[in-house]
Amino acid sequence: MATTEGWEFTQKIIKVGFNRDVRKYFRDIKSDSRRDNGRAVLKNSLLIKDNDSALQVLNKQMYFYLGLKDNRQAIATIPEYWDVKVGAHRPQLAIIYRPTLNREEYTGNYPIYIPQYNGHKNPKLPIFKKGNWHGILYLKDNSRLVINGVSATEAERVIKILQRYIISDYLPGVLKITQLKNAPYHEFEVQPIRADYYSRGRKNAQPDWRCYYN
Repeated sequence: MATTEGWEFTQKIIKVGFNRDVRKYFRDIKSDSRRDNGRAVLKNSLLIKDNDSALQVLNKQMYFYLGLKDNRQAIATIPEYWDVKVGAHRPQLAIIYRPTLNREEYTGNYPIYIPQYNGHKNPKLPIFKKGNWHGILYLKDNSRLVINGVSATEAERVIKILQRYIISDYLPGVLKITQLKNAPYHEFEVQPIRADYYSRGRKNAQPDWRCYYN
């Protein structure tokens, strides 16, 4: 039997208010059990279930309130890994991009990693239009800067801006741009919202510093 001091009671209280907020946010999806598209699956995953643990409830609240409803979200960035010639833990900047338009069909976070980052604390990061032109700048140590732009010109433009922050010893790199088959990505404008700097790559448990954008 649940008491007012036990987790079961606390979970029920949280569940009522939180699930109401989730359903309001996903008001275009009437059913709680739909799983026919990404938004429906996300709604279903976020709703608190009777058997959810305290940690699961906390994670759902953090992602929903900070991740979907607030641009300054608790997104965890993880340093990228590349097969390497020498050394596996290179400095890098992990950037989170989000759509500039606040529309239901434009959702998600888009990470971009600048390998061999030179440590600049106030990088001027570009707004760009993402799409199905896959640009890769291969550095001398085999690490890669990858951009999916709306055109070959857009992908190259963004790479040229971001490569200014790469340690010069690893440049010039080799740039390759190809068009992705079957256009798997939607085309819309994205903007940076946060950048995390890892001076030792995956050896860092936490970023050395981070900066926020509007």
